[in-house]
Amino acid sequence: MRKIYLIVAFLIFITVIIALFSSRYGLKLGNVVIAPVQDKKLLEDMSFRFWEDIQFKDFKRAASYHTADVQAERDIAFFIERLFMVKPEQLDIKTIEITEVDVDSTGERGRTKAKLMVDILNTGKIKEPEAVLYWFKKDGVWKMNLESSLRPLEEDPTKRKKK
Repeated sequence: MRKIYLIVAFLIFITVIIALFSSRYGLKLGNVVIAPVQDKKLLEDMSFRFWEDIQFKDFKRAASYHTADVQAERDIAFFIERLFMVKPEQLDIKTIEITEVDVDSTGERGRTKAKLMVDILNTGKIKEPEAVLYWFKKDGVWKMNLESSLRPLEEDPTKRKKK
């Protein structure tokens, strides 16, 4: 009878450990990652860290997910303004949830979908936008591809210019 209690206690302990240290795509204990698809777990972690960098207004670090040759060109503050329609200093990200991670059949491209809860300061508004980040592998390392989101808008000659 005592053996059964020990086995049940051990199974409960393992269940608690898995619940505390796991995510949808794998289990992470320190630097050890146990995941059926390592790339999905890595993209999930990198996407979460990117949004955390935005949350703490560390735009330089947020740009570091791009390739070195384009990091200086990335205007993360402009990206935030376009995505949330608010100045970065008025944005307070409350929660970050990575809801989906996809890797293509070649294992060279990926995308992550996040659901955020943000407080627009001084307005009393709470928004829950969703955003997709696109990734690609360069020399075996995942890099972000936000070019379409971060590229300055082209001027449209058919529209009035802002004064």
